[in-house]
Amino acid sequence: SILLAAIPFLTTAAALYVGTSDTYQAYQHIRVGEEEKSRRLLNRAKILTTLAQSSYQAVAPALSIVSPGQIENTGNFLSILGSSQEVLGSVLDSYALGNQLYQGILGKQEVDHQAIAAALRVNLVALSEKLSQIQLLLGKIELPFGYGEKLKAGDLNQQINLLKSQINLGLPLLNLATSIVGDQKLQRYLFIIQDQNELRPTGGFITSYGIITLDQGKIVGLQVDSSFTLDRLIEGRIEPPAILKNLLGETNWLFHDSNLDADFAHSANQVAWFYERFKSTSVDGVIGLNTNFLKFILGEVGAINLPNGQTVSADNLDQLASNPTASRGVDVVTAVTQAVSDKFLAGEIKFATLARSFLKTITYNESALWFRDPKLASLGKEARLTGEIKPFDCHPQLSVFNCRPDTIYLNEANFSISKINFYLKRKQTILAQIKDDGEVDYTATYDYSYPVPAPTNLTQSYKAYYQFYLPAASRNLQISLDGKSLDDATLIQTAILPLTKIEFSAGEIINQSHQLVIKFTSPFKLDLTKPQTAYALSYLKQPGTLNDQLIFRIVYPERLQPRTTTVPMKQVSATELVFEVSPTSNENLGLLFKNNSL
Repeated sequence: SILLAAIPFLTTAAALYVGTSDTYQAYQHIRVGEEEKSRRLLNRAKILTTLAQSSYQAVAPALSIVSPGQIENTGNFLSILGSSQEVLGSVLDSYALGNQLYQGILGKQEVDHQAIAAALRVNLVALSEKLSQIQLLLGKIELPFGYGEKLKAGDLNQQINLLKSQINLGLPLLNLATSIVGDQKLQRYLFIIQDQNELRPTGGFITSYGIITLDQGKIVGLQVDSSFTLDRLIEGRIEPPAILKNLLGETNWLFHDSNLDADFAHSANQVAWFYERFKSTSVDGVIGLNTNFLKFILGEVGAINLPNGQTVSADNLDQLASNPTASRGVDVVTAVTQAVSDKFLAGEIKFATLARSFLKTITYNESALWFRDPKLASLGKEARLTGEIKPFDCHPQLSVFNCRPDTIYLNEANFSISKINFYLKRKQTILAQIKDDGEVDYTATYDYSYPVPAPTNLTQSYKAYYQFYLPAASRNLQISLDGKSLDDATLIQTAILPLTKIEFSAGEIINQSHQLVIKFTSPFKLDLTKPQTAYALSYLKQPGTLNDQLIFRIVYPERLQPRTTTVPMKQVSATELVFEVSPTSNENLGLLFKNNSL
């Protein structure tokens, strides 16, 4: 009789275990675009969960006397599992709709873009709400069989936040894509692949370019070539900007050096001008992608074999791209871009792979878009994809306090005519010191090092061109390199309200440590006469600096007590908070202080 009584309990435990495993495996399959396998596993998981629910209801009255906590926790887990399966079902439905749009753009099937996009938009909003509901449940209940600890170890909450952030990124992207494919006329978009191993203002040296042609909302052409091929078409002399003459000694301006402005819209306009002038063909927009995008794609699809016999993977792309003798013909970046483009057109890159790779580039500010059409330009701004240099709005958690974020952005370009950035590592430390009178002093420190010495055949001086942005009307600006102050006469200041742009250049011997320090006082003074005071800082991340180490240090008076932080900050002393970011991304950092002296 004891054995018979145990059967429902064992059935519940077994069904829960297998159902949970199937749900997890279903999630893994949809991550790589295997929709059919995922649906099959999810359907089986739902049946097992129903079986577990029935067995649980049979055993609950008897075992509630012996172990009421375990019974309650098992019920909690069944609720979480059922909700998770609902979420996964929504993910599968959203993927199916997104894949239909994708296949339609590739011309693989006829689709109603507007109708599918509308359904997908509704699905994504509902999915985000379901994810939030699961997070609320997880924070309030205990789970049986050690699942609570397993979920904490797997950091489920972080995974849910990641999925929600991808949905938040995906919604404005969906609006933009729908508008593009809804335009039935012929469209041409120029894309550039920028090698961050030779850092430039919009991400890297323009190594490759391509043209994507759409007609009737479908891709009808995709051509890829080296930037040097286009340079050879340039006839006559084009007067180069002063920075190219001074740092490179250039007497003629070429396509591969056209991305000189830190603001992507200005650079993209110049990039388009070069292409249109020497190809006698207009373009509707420019897409800027760094080689990190290629790395993300290779990380998903695996290594690619090039026609010349080379095998290129996410792990060796940077190394091969940085070696001028590695290409054995066309340069490696162009060859990989061509290979990835061929796979894309052939439908060999699954929607999940492409979407995840592109969302990564957006998350880490490794891509930017520019459009001639004002409507598309507006949609691009909504998606924060324009590479525009402007402050964030006050963080939503602090908006009621009407805070004014300070903005810091250092944009750096390598004009050494060599891939020094492959060897050069940069650590960024932003120190904000809130003083007793409410003024805020900033010290931005950039430490350069060479963990692996650069080859001696490279240029022995790192010729850097800097564009530094800080709040307009900031005071007490001081810039020093290796302890020596830069002469104010060498600094070019331009008002780009609400910011000030400071331009300067410097030469740094390679294979030696260097330190660039920039100090200034914010024009915004915190009001410390109020019971609560909000402080905010916008940090803009340069494309191509994904692997920089970035640390924020906030030092404040003893009478202030942090009550709310918009990012997870570590308290390292009674008056200092630290936030470390890896990989580097844009940050909208905010703090709400309580004034204990009032």
